[in-house]
Amino acid sequence: MSEDSTLDAFAGGEAAEEEADAAPEPSANEIAPATSTYAWSPAGAACEACGEVVERRWRDGDELVCESCKSW
Repeated sequence: MSEDSTLDAFAGGEAAEEEADAAPEPSANEIAPATSTYAWSPAGAACEACGEVVERRWRDGDELVCESCKSW
Protein backbone atom coordinates (compact mmCIF):
# COMPACT_ATOMS: atom_id res chain seq x y z
CA MET A 1 0.00 0.00 0.00
CA SER A 2 1.23 3.54 -0.71
CA GLU A 3 2.02 6.16 1.93
CA ASP A 4 -1.09 8.16 0.99
CA SER A 5 -3.83 8.27 3.59
CA THR A 6 -7.16 6.67 2.86
CA LEU A 7 -10.46 8.49 3.30
CA ASP A 8 -11.17 6.21 6.28
CA ALA A 9 -8.29 7.83 8.15
CA PHE A 10 -10.13 11.17 8.08
CA ALA A 11 -13.67 9.92 8.66
CA GLY A 12 -13.17 9.08 12.33
CA GLY A 13 -14.88 5.71 12.08
CA GLU A 14 -17.29 4.37 14.69
CA ALA A 15 -15.82 6.48 17.53
CA ALA A 16 -16.79 9.70 15.78
CA GLU A 17 -20.31 8.40 15.15
CA GLU A 18 -20.71 7.48 18.84
CA GLU A 19 -19.55 10.97 19.91
CA ALA A 20 -22.01 12.60 17.51
CA ASP A 21 -24.85 10.45 18.83
CA ALA A 22 -23.95 11.33 22.43
CA ALA A 23 -24.17 15.10 21.84
CA PRO A 24 -27.41 16.53 23.24
CA GLU A 25 -29.83 18.18 20.83
CA PRO A 26 -30.40 21.88 21.63
CA SER A 27 -33.93 22.78 22.66
CA ALA A 28 -36.01 25.22 20.61
CA ASN A 29 -35.44 27.88 23.31
CA GLU A 30 -31.65 27.64 22.88
CA ILE A 31 -31.63 28.26 19.11
CA ALA A 32 -31.53 31.90 18.04
CA PRO A 33 -33.54 32.74 14.92
CA ALA A 34 -31.59 33.68 11.79
CA THR A 35 -31.36 37.35 10.81
CA SER A 36 -31.24 38.47 7.19
CA THR A 37 -28.29 40.56 6.06
CA TYR A 38 -29.71 41.62 2.69
CA ALA A 39 -33.11 42.31 1.13
CA TRP A 40 -34.09 42.60 -2.52
CA SER A 41 -37.38 44.16 -3.60
CA PRO A 42 -38.04 44.14 -7.37
CA ALA A 43 -40.45 47.11 -7.08
CA GLY A 44 -38.08 48.91 -4.72
CA ALA A 45 -38.37 49.74 -1.03
CA ALA A 46 -37.42 52.78 0.99
CA CYS A 47 -34.05 52.96 2.71
CA GLU A 48 -34.76 53.24 6.43
CA ALA A 49 -32.00 55.84 6.82
CA CYS A 50 -32.46 58.27 3.91
CA GLY A 51 -35.80 57.23 2.37
CA GLU A 52 -34.44 56.63 -1.15
CA VAL A 53 -36.34 53.85 -2.95
CA VAL A 54 -33.91 51.14 -4.02
CA GLU A 55 -34.11 47.47 -5.03
CA ARG A 56 -31.23 46.27 -2.83
CA ARG A 57 -30.87 47.03 0.89
CA TRP A 58 -28.39 45.72 3.48
CA ARG A 59 -28.81 45.34 7.22
CA ASP A 60 -27.03 48.04 9.23
CA GLY A 61 -27.81 47.46 12.89
CA ASP A 62 -31.59 47.03 13.06
CA GLU A 63 -32.31 48.86 9.79
CA LEU A 64 -32.34 47.87 6.11
CA VAL A 65 -30.45 50.61 4.29
CA CYS A 66 -29.26 51.43 0.77
CA GLU A 67 -25.66 51.00 -0.37
CA SER A 68 -24.90 54.67 0.23
CA CYS A 69 -26.09 54.57 3.85
CA LYS A 70 -24.49 51.21 4.74
CA SER A 71 -21.45 51.58 7.00
CA TRP A 72 -19.09 49.09 5.38
